[in-house]
Amino acid sequence: MRVHQTSGTTGTPLRWLDTQASWEWWAHCWRFVLAGAGLGPSDRIYFPFSFGLFIGFWAGFEGARALGALAIPGGGADSLARLHAMQALGTTALVCTPSYALHLAETARERGIDVAALPVRVTVHAGEPGAGIAAVRARLEAAWGARAFDHAGMTEMG
Repeated sequence: MRVHQTSGTTGTPLRWLDTQASWEWWAHCWRFVLAGAGLGPSDRIYFPFSFGLFIGFWAGFEGARALGALAIPGGGADSLARLHAMQALGTTALVCTPSYALHLAETARERGIDVAALPVRVTVHAGEPGAGIAAVRARLEAAWGARAFDHAGMTEMG
């Protein structure tokens, strides 16, 4: 069993326990999200998050595994180290909050790294509003030179 919680973006975070079956359900759902964004077994998907209680990107990481893609954890590293890891590992997709994707792009710009030159072709966002808002999605796509997808929270929806 596992304990996780929602992001708390719109209120107090909700906590719950996952069984093996419910955890596999999370992975199954995220597998469809990633496949819907055009990702598959040949992709290298980078997850720059801290692996705390928030369920979203844990489930995304498991979804990448279920998809057969290479799931790359980026927890414990600063933004510059994450950018270098993405370069070194040939990352083809980025999964994070939209605000962090914009922060990474700005950090890269300040350091002379062109993220649009990375092999990243897809970014998938969750945990906060953003990629579903046309103006934010346009900023993400311009910064990364990649198609941006939004994933609505699943926990509150049941």
